[in-house]
Amino acid sequence: MALLAGKMLHKPKQYLAEEVLSWSVHDILIQKSPPFMVETIPTEFKTGVDYSKAFHNLILLEIWHNICSAMDDISSGMDVEVSENRSGFIIKLHVAKGKDCPNKGDIMLLSSRESKSRDQILKDDGLCTIVVVKNTTLWYEQSDNSKRGWMTVSLSKLPHGGNPSQEGLYRVIHLENLSTYECCWKVQLLSSKEDGQRKEITGVRPLENLLFYFFGNISTND
Repeated sequence: MALLAGKMLHKPKQYLAEEVLSWSVHDILIQKSPPFMVETIPTEFKTGVDYSKAFHNLILLEIWHNICSAMDDISSGMDVEVSENRSGFIIKLHVAKGKDCPNKGDIMLLSSRESKSRDQILKDDGLCTIVVVKNTTLWYEQSDNSKRGWMTVSLSKLPHGGNPSQEGLYRVIHLENLSTYECCWKVQLLSSKEDGQRKEITGVRPLENLLFYFFGNISTND
């Protein structure tokens, strides 16, 4: 049961990354009406498709509405190095004291200017792109006990603005941490042969008669 639930839990994340990276960053910044229907999460799901669709849309909506309020600068200055290798784009950064480092699955904004808000990005018309973190590496500097690290990311295909005047003039802005949505689920099968008694799934079975019960809270805070 845990294995099946785990596989289903990770699918919306992958779909989310692919969809976010296909958006026009300008459309995201102006909060253009999303190209999907958003519904309140039900307490139970009849199929695995219902489960995936509900949480996929909810996370997209959370990112949409928090794109300004959740912007948190994690770099210490306009000195972020961006490069590319076989595994993807590499971003090297310095993380100031008291700031959280990026995690796998984070959705972030890479900006060529020191923009503090969505409105300022639009006004300055500087280059910015959405990134999804694929993996991270971190180490500490002995001199000032600060954090340094690099992360492999996927970049949005439709960035906003023009090209930066110089390489390295970027800031990494944290938009939303998807790991906060990894909640505890229990998957059960409704069996008509047992007088309505529910029994846990022990293997892969057809999804037509499944009920999905949610145990836990969904929060945008770590």
